[in-house]
Amino acid sequence: MVCTTTKNEEETVIQEFREKYMEKMAASLPVLRKTLKLSQGALGEAIGASRDTVAQIEGKKRKMTWNTFLALLLLFDKNPESATLLRALDIYSEELEEQFRLTPGETLTEKKGEKA
Repeated sequence: MVCTTTKNEEETVIQEFREKYMEKMAASLPVLRKTLKLSQGALGEAIGASRDTVAQIEGKKRKMTWNTFLALLLLFDKNPESATLLRALDIYSEELEEQFRLTPGETLTEKKGEKA
């Protein structure tokens, strides 16, 4: 079977997938942050962002970037207090985890293209 999706369509699928998880993380960020007893400034410092960036994401005045999402995911997943909550909130789901499992030489675009 020939794959008929274009590169732009594949990129759109990947971006929509990422946005779904970034929105979930942004909506749950205050709860996750408080679970670790972190101020906005301390969270920002931990992930390489400013307190203002964290505040703007929590206040829905700024969209989260994929790099910020990944930094938050790593931080919250590596702390037992928040790791369980991350999964309960469906932020670190099986679907997301599967996207990080690539076979040697496989790209994310190829992986998402299979499901598109």
